[in-house]
Amino acid sequence: MRAAFVSLVVLTATVQAFDVSLGLDDITRAISIGRTGIESERIEFHRPYRLPVGQPPLDYIEVVTPFRRIVLAAEAALLRGERLFGQREALAVLGETPEQVELRLELTLSPLNTFIGVPGYDVVLISTVNQMPVLSRSVDRIPRFGPRVNGQPQSPAQVVGSRAGRGQSQPLLGGTIQVTYDGRQLDRNGRYEVIVADGGRTLARGQLNLSALR
Repeated sequence: MRAAFVSLVVLTATVQAFDVSLGLDDITRAISIGRTGIESERIEFHRPYRLPVGQPPLDYIEVVTPFRRIVLAAEAALLRGERLFGQREALAVLGETPEQVELRLELTLSPLNTFIGVPGYDVVLISTVNQMPVLSRSVDRIPRFGPRVNGQPQSPAQVVGSRAGRGQSQPLLGGTIQVTYDGRQLDRNGRYEVIVADGGRTLARGQLNLSALR
């Protein structure tokens, strides 16, 4: 598989760089975006956080900053019909890791695939300044047996619930490789290279500009 080259679309200069320490004004703004009834506004917000890959079975890479984590949670609450989602709920979403930043590699597999789990691809984040990789906190490989839920990787409960009845399982249709980082170790105005590799073979790579995100 040849390497695919992608780039992250840059936001306008008026947008603040991402921050791991969100103030109450930031939290209120994130909630407002997530619960807006203007679909075009939500689409425009999320657009720069997605790096398109389009190199099967790789679809795209999602970037989730602390600010966007609240936006996604507020959107999910709205879709569930929950009328109340405020600062208390937002702080609960951030939990004990408010500084966490995630990269989510989304995969779609052929229904005829022979994988028994999510492929063991590596997602590596490298500083373009010193060419040093950023140490990740954790890597989770989340299988998907049903349709993709936009914006969120499937939880274990969703995975179990997507199995077919009578003891039979649906084929593995895709999955998410979720890599978490300590955002305090990242340059909030920095540029990074994202590399997806299979062993020593590069499958895709792209540029991540954190100064363009919130």
